[in-house]
Amino acid sequence: MSSTKHNRTFAKVVLLALIIFGLMQQPTSAQGVTEAYIYQQGNGNNGTIEQDGPDNWASLTQLGNSNIGYLRHQGQGNNSTLTQLGSSNQASTTLVGDNNFSFQSQTGWDNKLSISLDGSSNSFFQIQLGTGNEAEANVTGSRNTVFQTQSGLNHYSKVNIFGNNNTVNHLQTGDFAWNEEISVGGNNKTINVFRATF
Repeated sequence: MSSTKHNRTFAKVVLLALIIFGLMQQPTSAQGVTEAYIYQQGNGNNGTIEQDGPDNWASLTQLGNSNIGYLRHQGQGNNSTLTQLGSSNQASTTLVGDNNFSFQSQTGWDNKLSISLDGSSNSFFQIQLGTGNEAEANVTGSRNTVFQTQSGLNHYSKVNIFGNNNTVNHLQTGDFAWNEEISVGGNNKTINVFRATF
């Protein structure tokens, strides 16, 4: 892909993310309302949102070919956004608990993102740009924060948390064949992992 086309694609994703973040800041129209939004454009896309509980908000937007997007909330007060742009991407979010927040966004080819949670008051941010990337977060516990961002080729990142009040910040930027698995057990821990190759 040419640099100009890539920049245009990146700009679209950033704009879409900003729009979605703006929507997320709006309060629900009435207490107890559960909302779900799906927008798809392209061929072979699947989009599913399942919500069981009040005061949940979910948005799933897909552009491209052969994408699969899945959002599930079981509990109340959960807020999730999943955005994909490209081909052959997969992304899933499963939140079991109350008052959780998740944001996932992908740009590129053959990428995968997933969040699996059992707990309350957790926050997830996962963003990918590039080719062949994977990012996964599995959390059992409450009041945890996971931030992962990857930009480049052939990255892999997995975070597992078992406990409460933990924070994981993981940043990777462009190179081939980087792998990282982070596991946190216990409470009140902060893990920072940063990599960069230019």
